[in-house]
This record gives sequence, structure tokens and C-alpha cells, in this order.
Amino acid sequence: MATNNNTRKPASNKPRASRVRSVTVPPADLAQMDLSAATLTLPAHLAAALQTATAAQQQRQQTRKAPTPRVAMTAAELATLERMKWKAPYVTADLTISPKPAKRGRKACKGGAAYNAAAAILTAGQSLKVTELAALWLAAGNGPKPFNAILQQVANRAGRTIQQNGATIAAA
Repeated sequence: MATNNNTRKPASNKPRASRVRSVTVPPADLAQMDLSAATLTLPAHLAAALQTATAAQQQRQQTRKAPTPRVAMTAAELATLERMKWKAPYVTADLTISPKPAKRGRKACKGGAAYNAAAAILTAGQSLKVTELAALWLAAGNGPKPFNAILQQVANRAGRTIQQNGATIAAA
């Protein structure tokens, strides 16, 4: 009696494997068998269904949605975004971030100067480009940080909702 011991063994020493079943066929019978015959002859209705499904699949592959384009940027702007480990925003980028109340007060933090500068620009009615925000962040001596995290802090300090539309950031 052979057992299949390839299965994971439990903590105990008792094997959990089932019996291995084997079939013996004489070599003369194997030579006469056509093992691929069943797949080569399809009934007409199955062959028609397969052909229709194949054509539909090819059509879906041809009409696959084109990827959303990203905002065109200069090499210097792309280098700034790369230092922040960000990608160029999509043309259809639409992000709205609402300010959250401060639970522990606004203590001085490493990025405070960049947050406050961006908040001042946006509350003055001006807008920022994503690359300008990245350059401001890096000029303040900060390292890479996720885009959403920076915008959330800017919205908190501005006390207003911040909206991104493509590559443009503005206060609502």
C-alpha cells in the first residue's frame, strides 16, 4: 500500500495522505489508443460556439481601453517628481481633500514651513502646480513623502478644502 506523502503533515506523526491509485495498461493497448482523438473532433454546435467565443475575445482585445494619458511635463519637472518618487499626474486627476480638525494641536514639525507656505499661497487665491509643490517641499529640506499626505497637511493648515485638477492644485 503506497501513500501520497506530499501533503502537509500535521503536528502529529500520523500521515493524512490518501491511498495512491494506479492503473496498469498493457503496452500493446497504449500503442493502439489515439489519446488526442477526443479533442480533435468537436460536434458542429460546439465548434460554432468556440468560433463565436474566439471572435468575441479577439474583438474585446482590439477594442481595449487606451490608458489614461498623463500631464505633459518638462524634463526638469519630471526630475523633481522623480526625487519625490511621484509620477506625473493623470490628465483626469480629480482629488478633493477636506481639512481635519487638529486633535493634538499643531506642533512644529520638519515639514511645517513647506505646509504653511503652500497653505498661504493657496488661501491667497493663487494655485500651485504639482511640480511646484514638490519643489517647495524639497527646497524646505524634506525627503520624499506621499502626495496625499502633503496635501492633507496643507488643507489642515489652510482650513479650506484643497482640490487637484490634473496638475493644478487650488483652494476651493
